[in-house]
Amino acid sequence: MRGSVSEVYTLVPQNQGTYPLPLLSFSYFDPNLERYITKTTQDHIVSVINGPAQESALQNNERADTNLVVVDTDRFSYIKLQSDWLARNPAPWFGTWAYWRWVLGLLIFLPLWFVLSAIRNRYLGDTASRDLRKRKRLIAQYLSQAKAEQQNPTAFYAALERSLHLFLKAQLKLETSGLSKENIRALMTQRTLTQDAIDRLIDLIERCERARYAPTTAVDVQNDYNEAQEVIALINNTKR
Repeated sequence: MRGSVSEVYTLVPQNQGTYPLPLLSFSYFDPNLERYITKTTQDHIVSVINGPAQESALQNNERADTNLVVVDTDRFSYIKLQSDWLARNPAPWFGTWAYWRWVLGLLIFLPLWFVLSAIRNRYLGDTASRDLRKRKRLIAQYLSQAKAEQQNPTAFYAALERSLHLFLKAQLKLETSGLSKENIRALMTQRTLTQDAIDRLIDLIERCERARYAPTTAVDVQNDYNEAQEVIALINNTKR
């Protein structure tokens, strides 16, 4: 490899004097010597004979400093140590180690994902079943409590109302805030439950509410307890 570096100057003298030219240097890598070599030119001084005479040595030095030729040092850049090369004929991705790594990862991940999903669904199903069984036990508990409190109408209707609310929560998947009569009637209508059964359920809830303020007889208590058992059994036997 051969080459050269040169600078071209255009000199326009204004005053007599001597004007030094900046040194020119260039670095290159010698593969034989395995090191960088720097070449530097010799000093060049331009002497101007014609023209106005210099006023003083100090002014001459100042003028000489202002007449220095500035060399563009950004013309040459350092050799880059790294390059982003692109293959002219890139190798196909199919069959490479990266390809088989992705395939192996999918073969491991997909079965694991299915297993975890099945475990999660089973857990959620078990949780829902446990909640349903818990509510059924509470319904039976409150009905038994209501039966035991038939001699005390206030306690009887309080236990009966709690059992009806728990039953509706389990059947309609509602919270306490959604146990309005309009909402209960609308959700029960969506099922195959007859309008008579819905009216009996709403009327029983209203009688439990009225019993807090109005006196009741033993006959009313027994009839309402039997009615609650019949309505609960009727709704349980109705297909959703």
